[in-house]
Amino acid sequence: GKAPPNLASFADDMLRTGWVERSDAIVFGSRGGQVVLPILWQHRGDAMPPVVCINGGCSMSLPRPVHWPEAALSFLMLGGKDYFRGDASADAYVEGARGRVPRGNGTTAILFVNEMQHMPQAGLLRVVLPLMLEALLSW
Repeated sequence: GKAPPNLASFADDMLRTGWVERSDAIVFGSRGGQVVLPILWQHRGDAMPPVVCINGGCSMSLPRPVHWPEAALSFLMLGGKDYFRGDASADAYVEGARGRVPRGNGTTAILFVNEMQHMPQAGLLRVVLPLMLEALLSW
């Protein structure tokens, strides 16, 4: 990776400043789900607040292993037209994401939106994000 400031140093700052502990929930997208969230999970484990991960970056095959906590409250939103999908079929894409969630984890939800691009359409996000957060906070 690059020298700081970068996404890893941003995660370190979140931990150092206590921002994670003061959050009811955290929303990640794209590279934040690939870099920041795994670092926070590794350091906070099950004490991590609930997360929404748009694009499901944490559930991709990444260069470093993701230490996904067993009791992590997480809601992944995957897009059918997202370039993160690559050449995989919709079923294979969702199954790949499911396969990276720990077997004993019963607190992760995955929403697949076939029409969603990498950058979710504003109207879609405006409707779905509050519902995802509500679901996580009431879980």
